[in-house]
Formats: sequence, structure tokens, C-alpha cells
Amino acid sequence: MDNENNKADPLIMITLPARQWVCVIATLDLYIRNSVVPQIKKLKAAGVDYRTHPDAEVTALAGPVIARSVIIDAMVEHGCMTKAAGERNAALWQRIEDFQRAEAEKSD
Repeated sequence: MDNENNKADPLIMITLPARQWVCVIATLDLYIRNSVVPQIKKLKAAGVDYRTHPDAEVTALAGPVIARSVIIDAMVEHGCMTKAAGERNAALWQRIEDFQRAEAEKSD
């Protein structure tokens, strides 16, 4: 989203016990595996460039991955998940950034 949309998209803090956050992460994992990944593969096979894809659809695909990552970071910070979980989360983001760089290089 651009800066104008970010200003109109307020942060909402939700307090839940750690075990409920674990349930949210598990639900996001299933959704990402069963819905997001297949849709991304379908778009990639069709040659769709995410940078030209409608913003709302990119948000719908990336949002669950971003939310999962933020939750895991907070759980690690509060000692509810291991440092290793945080490291795996960081490694995932590194792979995403590497993919984005490779895609950008293809179009240059």
C-alpha cells in the first residue's frame, strides 16, 4: 500500500493469551498452505507479475503471511516461542526478499 493508504489503515492491538495466538498461527498456517500458496502458484504459472496485480488481491495473498510473521515475532519477544522459531521466521522473510529481488531483476 502507498503512504496514503497506510495512514487510513489504523493499527489495532488485540490482547489474547499466548495459547490463543498459537491457535491463530495454526489457522493462518493452514490457510496459507491450502489457499494462498496454490493461488500464488497459479498466478506465477500464468506469468502474472505481483507488482502489476491489483493491490487488494496482493494484500489478500500477502496479508496472512505478514500477520503470521508479526505474531511469531511478538511471541518470541515475550518468550512464548523459541528463538529458533524467530530465526525460521526471519529465514522465511529472507527467502521472500530474495524472490522479490530475483523477480525485479528479471523485469530489468
